[in-house]
Amino acid sequence: MKKYFTGLLFVFLLFLFGCTINDEEIQTATIDQTKASFEAKPPAADDKSGSISYYLPEGYKAEAGKTNNVIFTKGDQQYILFVNENEKETSSFFYDTLLEQYKDPLVNEKFEDKGRFGYILVDKLKADDEYEVSAGIGGVKMTTQTKSREVADTAEQMMKIVSSVSFEWKTGLFQTGRGLLIFSRAFSDKSLQWQQGPGFGMIRVDRYSSYWRFYHGKTAIDAAIQ
Repeated sequence: MKKYFTGLLFVFLLFLFGCTINDEEIQTATIDQTKASFEAKPPAADDKSGSISYYLPEGYKAEAGKTNNVIFTKGDQQYILFVNENEKETSSFFYDTLLEQYKDPLVNEKFEDKGRFGYILVDKLKADDEYEVSAGIGGVKMTTQTKSREVADTAEQMMKIVSSVSFEWKTGLFQTGRGLLIFSRAFSDKSLQWQQGPGFGMIRVDRYSSYWRFYHGKTAIDAAIQ
């Protein structure tokens, strides 16, 4: 009987340690896989929620979405994608904000190339074998919670989704002394845009959540998004 319980204990410990990995393994695999996703050509967007288009990996479902975010699920796991259209792809705003939340993250890695700032952050939660994973590029970030063995693969897929995101600007109307300008165009870049206005020269356009701000010289005019 003693040998029987010893055998059961051995099997249990083997199962337990076989299902978890140490911190160093998590760090190495997560950084390597996420970096590869960041540096690879972004996958083509094949799904859309509102004005946000994105790549949807196999097994993922888009369950709900609002103006600036989309909720995904894969099995029992939930992911939240958030898009701040006012932040450039070089922005570190989300990264800096998350660092204030994650006091001592297990993984804290930044990726940069021409015109993009990306990152992966992994924070160990109080619950046993639970980790919060956040991946982002500029004004786009994605967050979920997962187990230790799923951290690296999860981070890799999240970076693929984040890198694929684009959004569509709705039609905007700009009333001026020279007539009505109509803008309707889709942009994959979240940075400021410049438009050629008929008879006006270059006009800078800032996109906010419910209105556009048009700059012509020193003059700024706000126009509601229609």
